Amino acid sequence: RPSVPPQAELGLKCASMMNVPQAPVFYPTEEEWSKDSLQYIQAVRAKCQGYGIAKIVPPKSWKPNFSITTDKSLVATRLQRIDRLGAHARAKSAEMQPDRKEMEGNPIERVERALAEARARVQMGEADEVEQGQKEIAALENHLQFLNKLEQKSKRARWKKCCTCKGMLDEVKMTNCTECKRWFHIFCLSPPLHEVPEDAWTCAECLEYKKQSFGFGNGKKYSLDEYKHRGDRFKREWFKLKQGQRPASVPFKDIEKQFWKIVQKGKPHVEVEYGSELDVGELGSGFPLKGPFAAHPWNLNNLARAGGSVLRHLDDIAGITIPWLYIGMCFSSFCWHNEDHYCYSISYNHRGAPKQWYGIPGDCAAAFEAMMRETYPKLFAKQPDLLYQLVTLVAPSTLKKHGVSVCRAIHNPGEFIVTFPQAYHAGFNYGFNVAEAVNFACPDWVSWGTRAVEHYRTFRRVPVFSHDELIVRIAMCEEGLETAAWVENGLQRIRDVEYQSRFDLFKRGLCDHARWPKEKRVQDSGAKKPRKRKYRNVVHKNDWKSSKGAGRAKGEIPSILDHELGGYSSASDKKNACLAKLRKVFGKPNGNSQD
Repeated sequence: RPSVPPQAELGLKCASMMNVPQAPVFYPTEEEWSKDSLQYIQAVRAKCQGYGIAKIVPPKSWKPNFSITTDKSLVATRLQRIDRLGAHARAKSAEMQPDRKEMEGNPIERVERALAEARARVQMGEADEVEQGQKEIAALENHLQFLNKLEQKSKRARWKKCCTCKGMLDEVKMTNCTECKRWFHIFCLSPPLHEVPEDAWTCAECLEYKKQSFGFGNGKKYSLDEYKHRGDRFKREWFKLKQGQRPASVPFKDIEKQFWKIVQKGKPHVEVEYGSELDVGELGSGFPLKGPFAAHPWNLNNLARAGGSVLRHLDDIAGITIPWLYIGMCFSSFCWHNEDHYCYSISYNHRGAPKQWYGIPGDCAAAFEAMMRETYPKLFAKQPDLLYQLVTLVAPSTLKKHGVSVCRAIHNPGEFIVTFPQAYHAGFNYGFNVAEAVNFACPDWVSWGTRAVEHYRTFRRVPVFSHDELIVRIAMCEEGLETAAWVENGLQRIRDVEYQSRFDLFKRGLCDHARWPKEKRVQDSGAKKPRKRKYRNVVHKNDWKSSKGAGRAKGEIPSILDHELGGYSSASDKKNACLAKLRKVFGKPNGNSQD
């Protein structure tokens, strides 16, 4: 039977540092291990309700070969500024920033002044590191180039309209970017702002250009061997190891203490490189594709499409049904987040140093989000969807202080970590390691998935896949009363939402409608086929953007069968009548959208 680990479990000693409880750890028997992996996870799920994450330690017989070529496979990395990830340090920095009035003026002149100051610091040797100063200069030069392009564009267009929708200015509900000086309707932003910010506000484009200084620019490409050498060198230099001392000799508690000290204080400058969300289609999976472990139920290449996972009804989606690789070094981290669509996830540490995980149970997700907004209001006023951006860390000790339940787990090589629906999780690496992760979803997830889509709608966040389409696919492909029991509520919700949406349209003046005919399949051996849509009630404005030979061209109206005309003499009459009523309610097209 699954069991909780003894007190001698690796890493338990450093748990006392922040008084954070350990996540449950399970040790399946050989018999349990050889059977359905998802059934085992479902069997232990009840014991993990108050934790959000759990660790699974395989039996000794589990020894799959590592299948990635270490000297040839190139790892594309991202830069991480660890000192800029902490919410506390960033909020303190935001309080010290000047308000909007002080930020007024020519943004190009401000950047030029900052660039001159940075160059002077490097020349005079006042910068902490020459390399750091050079990177700051490079980032400022890139941003200056971006602002100059905007300035030229501004002179041509004179920016008389909102930059998002091209509609006319409405100063009451508009805000301007303090960097590029462009104007935006607050309701056109994604996610929308409820009121005009009082402090300095930066648009998404300028934020993207400033992201390198924020900590997530592009790093170098390495082979696995080169990246390991880079990570080991960083660890030796940071902890000042003597010649002959191995990087693995640094105690975990010292690394963890250093990590959270940097995150919370926002200093000193610490930059690492992290190979995250790497496609196994390019690098290859760490699990063997041949031999006795290729078809094993705990091989992550098989798990997402296992018999008990409802995600097997989806098309291939990287990171959801196809695993991603994560190649890390000391201090490289993953910030607080929950999985797309609140799915389950499972991560396997192939080799190298352990990973440190922290978890918040799904039932406490709302409390965590509320605590973040109340504690750091300025950060969320500027970026309401901050937690979706995976750029924010808060120490577990801070969470406990605010009454948020949190646990921890050390993820050693050869072990699995499972996260449960809507559970927030974060962590960092103790040194060089290679991990692999994928999502899955048991039948109990369906209600969580519905909750996720409703939450996405609040922030205008585009879902990774259509939850409604998945429910319909399950209902069409699966048979039996058991399936009907757990898709019934989902199907009823889809019907009710569709009914209400149609009712609202008729209430606003649309009196006639027709079923959209099935689109002809295009035989194209090379190009990827578009998603099939069985019907539409109105012409979709994006259909003309489909690839050549697929969908409809801009302005093209599909033919309607005679029995669907509803008393009209031709499809043209039907089209014109529908469009006339739509225009009466919504107005004529403004040139930026289609009927």
